[in-house]
Amino acid sequence: MKNCIKAAIWRWSCATGVRFTYSDIATTDGLAVDTKSTVVLTPLGIGNTIAKTSIVYSFCTSSLTTTPVFPIVDIDIAINTAYLASFFYDTTGMDVPANKMDFFTIILHELGHAHLLSHTNNETDLMYWNGGSEPFVVSGIDRRTIRYLNQKAGDVIVDKSSTSTYGLSCSRTMKPLAKLPTPCRLTNAVHSLETLPMTIYPNPFANEVYITCDESLLQGLTLFIYDATGGFIKQQRIYHTTQTIDMEALSSGVYFFKIQNDSLQTIKKVVCVK
Repeated sequence: MKNCIKAAIWRWSCATGVRFTYSDIATTDGLAVDTKSTVVLTPLGIGNTIAKTSIVYSFCTSSLTTTPVFPIVDIDIAINTAYLASFFYDTTGMDVPANKMDFFTIILHELGHAHLLSHTNNETDLMYWNGGSEPFVVSGIDRRTIRYLNQKAGDVIVDKSSTSTYGLSCSRTMKPLAKLPTPCRLTNAVHSLETLPMTIYPNPFANEVYITCDESLLQGLTLFIYDATGGFIKQQRIYHTTQTIDMEALSSGVYFFKIQNDSLQTIKKVVCVK
């Protein structure tokens, strides 16, 4: 669980520059409004919320602005202990077992709420929710990805928080926080993390492509395929140094292959010609 939380915080911080940090220090503060943002295990009962994010605002007036501002002073994420046995814990892209809920997707989703992102009806999006547990059961659909539009929406909040200045009339001292360096910025479908040394051929392709890589990279290696707009198509584990990928169902056009293991990833542009 800790590794999932830590990885999720890193991914959001790396994408938007939000100054989220992780601490291993245990706390008994719970969901109290205390300016300490925490992830709390708490009993909410079967059939109730699997996880929820609570955000507390303060009211602040300032001589530097003509309208009141409402800075966030506390963010807490509650994880329902009734579902702990149903969670699957992995950050490397492994297939989620049947009847399990992907905890990594859950915590990424809740940290999206911590960015003030709301739900979406896009079934492949990280912030999708249909009123039940379904968005956290990953079965052929990848919702672990912070996509370009997620990052862009998070940017609005983080950038505003980084530039706002509050006067002395505020109830507590508040200063803008400088954004963290963001080496994982997304530009449409292209990611700028370190790249994996591998070959994808032929390109252009018709009905199948081959991916070759060194055996040392295979641990947790997963392929995610997106269309030219960034829409998710499918994902597939890569188990062999040379693996065939069936692309017969795709129509002509431009696609992006995101291939990642637990520490590195690359994105390759490929073209399908029928």
